[in-house]
Amino acid sequence: MKFDDKKIISDVKQDSNYKIKTTSSNILKVYQLEKNKEEAKVNNSKRKLFIFGGIGGLGVVCAAAAAAIIVVNSNAGSSNDNQFIEGITIENTILTEELATFSYFNTNNESTTLSKIKLARQNRNEEENLTQEHFNDICKTYDDVEFAIESLSNEVSVKGYEFNQEKEGTYYKYVNFLYVNDNDTPFASLYFNDSKIVEDDDEIETSFLALYELDGKYSDLTIVKEVENEEDEVETSYNLIFYPRDDDDYLYKIEKESEIKGIESEEAYSYAIYDKKNDECLYKITYEVEKEFGEEAIELEIEKIDSDYSYEDIKIKGDTTTFIASMEKEDVEVEDVYITLKKENGAKRYTSRNGLIYNS
Repeated sequence: MKFDDKKIISDVKQDSNYKIKTTSSNILKVYQLEKNKEEAKVNNSKRKLFIFGGIGGLGVVCAAAAAAIIVVNSNAGSSNDNQFIEGITIENTILTEELATFSYFNTNNESTTLSKIKLARQNRNEEENLTQEHFNDICKTYDDVEFAIESLSNEVSVKGYEFNQEKEGTYYKYVNFLYVNDNDTPFASLYFNDSKIVEDDDEIETSFLALYELDGKYSDLTIVKEVENEEDEVETSYNLIFYPRDDDDYLYKIEKESEIKGIESEEAYSYAIYDKKNDECLYKITYEVEKEFGEEAIELEIEKIDSDYSYEDIKIKGDTTTFIASMEKEDVEVEDVYITLKKENGAKRYTSRNGLIYNS
């Protein structure tokens, strides 16, 4: 064990009460980590990929992040330099969902999310047919994120190692590699140092800075996790902000809130793109799931700079998906359109009950 005595003494306040939370099992774990310090420590963690709004690639206006995965069930390790080998690695598994979400939406595509946003700005005043054209708009907006939604069954693996090197000009102690469906090649990497943990009664806040790598591009990342326990109810929230190093004009924010009470559970994800210069939200997706007695209710909302879309009662069964859609755009409002999406031979067809068709 290595302790910085001067730092500990400076941090201790007179007449304050402190709780010793190190257990014998933690001490044994720390000892084992120190004993094998020259070897790479690996922590593999698997969980189903919960894409908050699924997306087919950020290239898509949704830029939602099907790959942003933030792990939400972190087991705090001991307060030593290696705590993230077993602590943060698990925690990042929770982040797996959030990080996966970001990754899916930000994967390069023929048409990027930002390019679609710019095009929408150019065409925001263009007159559109109120029937077929608006049906096309509703279906195309959903289609942009459909891939991520369909990827909810994917499994994401996280492998954590000691790094102790510089990456993009900054020294990092640890690295996590994220994999999808047992693929041998990671889709993203997360570099980080120690976290800051603040406890207050029933609330615990964990925060740290990291470097996120996706498709060879880097983003500085801030992560804040808050957990509140009240009797039989547990509320957890995550806030991730990505600052792309190759683009100073935009930032991306992933937020997740989950609430568990008895047999009921609710989870809500959001993915948003912000124009930093004008402090304006250009695009936002919110994906909510409620579970009770084995039943699941899924809702999706997409907010653009000139329009809002909602998709309720989403049901995915094999190659068929159904949902009820609504849209508000300038002076046009369309409500409760029942839509069926069918996939066949690589093609996708959206149909309405009154015979409108959109082929993707």
